[in-house]
Amino acid sequence: MHRDQRVAFEEVLPSITAGKNPFGESSSCSVEPVVLEAAEEGEVLRQRPVSILCPGCGDVITRYRDGFPSRLAHFEEECQNCETGLQRWSVVAIATSLETAPSVDQLESVTTGYWDRHLWTGIMTGESYPRTEEYTEEYTKQAKQFGWEWEVSCPLCRRSLPEFGIEMFDYHHWHRDPDQGICLCRACHKGITGEGRDGTQDWRAQQLGLKNKHDLQLTRLAIREQVVSDHETLEGLVETVVSRYNLTMNQMELFALLSQTLTTSVVLDTVEDEWLLAALSV
Repeated sequence: MHRDQRVAFEEVLPSITAGKNPFGESSSCSVEPVVLEAAEEGEVLRQRPVSILCPGCGDVITRYRDGFPSRLAHFEEECQNCETGLQRWSVVAIATSLETAPSVDQLESVTTGYWDRHLWTGIMTGESYPRTEEYTEEYTKQAKQFGWEWEVSCPLCRRSLPEFGIEMFDYHHWHRDPDQGICLCRACHKGITGEGRDGTQDWRAQQLGLKNKHDLQLTRLAIREQVVSDHETLEGLVETVVSRYNLTMNQMELFALLSQTLTTSVVLDTVEDEWLLAALSV
């Protein structure tokens, strides 16, 4: 990055104040509408009558009056109103007592939000074989059948897949066994990794006094996300990064990391290179 193009980090970064970490461990049970495929992973809807809604029109497709089954081996329905087939990833589950509560707009938001997260985290089969490309096609087709304007997009720069003229995004690993990562466009992927291979990045991080390459990559990711979203506080930035990028860290851990790396000049000097903010409007 040329000196005249360098971003003044003190103007870009959110407000960071010393004090107690605002994030802690918490758990809660929600009866909000959720895509059926995601509902299968929880216990909340197993203990009450459940309705399955078409997110395109809000019609009730079926009900489970004794609660959600412990295992739903097969689900394939059709919405007569929308004239489209429905799979477990294209219907919404909700407590039957609340089935009339969500609006069609809310059902669309719940469904497309799930699709975004599902694609961004890199969809794998039981044998860890990637299916992101296939689901990109299926979700796009389903959105068109509902009349939605949704498109697959990069979670970081927010540009849509058709803008890149490619079939699928890169995949960045946060962890390999078990696999955990995030799909990004090539510019954003390079933006958070910077120069060099994994081993080089890891050693560079340790030379800076960081634990490993992920501390450096998460710092780069946070800066890039901040340029795009302009959070006023570090808390807001942390919440977005954790919820959006499928991290292995929780909010409390990421807050502790960023409150140090984003206020350490030697770290900021190291990450400030030609790739950090490439392809972003700054």
